[in-house]
Amino acid sequence: MFTRQVIDDPFCDDCGGIDTWGHYFVSCDYVNGLWDQLFTRINQKLSTRHKVTVSETNVLFGILNRKTIVNFIILAGKQFIVYQKLNDAGFDCDAFVSYLQKIFKM
Repeated sequence: MFTRQVIDDPFCDDCGGIDTWGHYFVSCDYVNGLWDQLFTRINQKLSTRHKVTVSETNVLFGILNRKTIVNFIILAGKQFIVYQKLNDAGFDCDAFVSYLQKIFKM
């Protein structure tokens, strides 16, 4: 993100790690918990053979051969992260579920 001049320095404002796209959306400790909780909730709704795992590839690019709704939720999760970071807010899974409900009501 630094090389694309999206941010002023190459370090994460939250944890100090190198701020790549993968770090920004997945591996930063401040957002990783959101994905863990979210994928746990998704897996509770899916059958055992369709379970999804948190990985940088799955979050950044979506999950091949999965229902569109799972990839939509991942995309909305990334949008939620951007909004929360811009507003210096936390990454609570319940807040994301409320955010997602508003999207579906639209």
